[in-house]
Amino acid sequence: MQKPDFLIVDHGTIWKFYPETDEQREWLETHVDAEGWQWMGTALCVDHRPARVLLDGLIGCGKKVRLT
Repeated sequence: MQKPDFLIVDHGTIWKFYPETDEQREWLETHVDAEGWQWMGTALCVDHRPARVLLDGLIGCGKKVRLT
């Protein structure tokens, strides 16, 4: 199985988006309007309501994702 660009963990009300490389983290920082407090370690934490939009956007941009 090919390694994903992003590992996404669904915690119910919060989804964590883990970029798997520095390149993917830079992509998130460039393309996603997020506040500094949304980052927990290496994960971008997103409310469940807009998280699906972000997931669809990643897939639409050709990113490989794994949702758990």
